[in-house]
This record gives sequence, C-alpha cells and structure tokens, in this order.
Amino acid sequence: MNLTKTYDLPASVEDAYAVITDEDFQRDRVGAVGHGSTAAVSRSGETAVVRIEIQQPTDGAPAPVRSVVGDHLTVIDERQWGEATADGAREADLRVHTVGAPINLTGSAALRPTTAGCQLVIDGDLRCTIPLIGRSLEGQIAGAIGQVVDEEAAALARRLGE
Repeated sequence: MNLTKTYDLPASVEDAYAVITDEDFQRDRVGAVGHGSTAAVSRSGETAVVRIEIQQPTDGAPAPVRSVVGDHLTVIDERQWGEATADGAREADLRVHTVGAPINLTGSAALRPTTAGCQLVIDGDLRCTIPLIGRSLEGQIAGAIGQVVDEEAAALARRLGE
C-alpha cells in the first residue's frame, strides 16, 4: 500500500533540514509519542542519519496484531539524508520497520524548495505480511504511521515558526 504525505513548511530547505537533523528536536518529538522512545542523529559531512525508536502500547490494536507483537510495539524509523541537490532539495532513504512483526515501510523523505519555503514529502510502500490478515490491516497501520508523520510535520512547522 502506498503512503504519501506532503506538508508545506514556513522555512527554507536548509533551515528545515537543520531542525530535522537536530537530535534535541528528535528527542523532544519522540519523547511526546511514547515511553521508552529514543532518537539519535549521526553526521558525516553534509549527510546525516536520523534514527528514532518508538515504543507504543498495542491497546486498541486488532487482536491478531496483539497476538503477533504483544503488549507493546517497537517501531524503528531510519532516514539517511543525502547532500543537497543542485536545486537545494534534500532527499533521504526511508525505512520503517517493527521489531518482531512483519510490518515494513520503505521509500523516501524529501525536503523540496517552494516559493513560500519548502515542502516535506514522505512517500513509501507499506507492507504487512502477517499471515491471512496482513493486507487487510495495511490501511489501519498506514493510518497510525500517517498520524506519527503528521505529528512530526506539525512539530517541525512549530519549531520553524519560532
């Protein structure tokens, strides 16, 4: 299942990139999402890897999901940001996976310049291969991942607006 989200941000690509790759920003953001969540940023020249780990209870999740993952779900989101392109854009390889469950999202994240600032674009392919029910759960899982991305974009817009 394809998951695509686009957000307009009130800042340049470089300003947005500076915040996205700020470890304190990422720690604050994931700290509000779940207990035991962590964030780390590693840099090499003009590139950066942002890795977050979110732990969430599975209360409210469908029973088949809880039977596979248990009381908590650990989601690891890793984005490998590359150097700025000729037009000033930044792109990242995106990989989101769950620990102990066959749920994966692979794709890209991008910061693209616009006349009013920039856009954050998330584009990925979500797969849930839990036997018998995986395909039927992809929409619910996409909704949950989409909510986390929405919260990230809102936090980023707030920080950039300060």
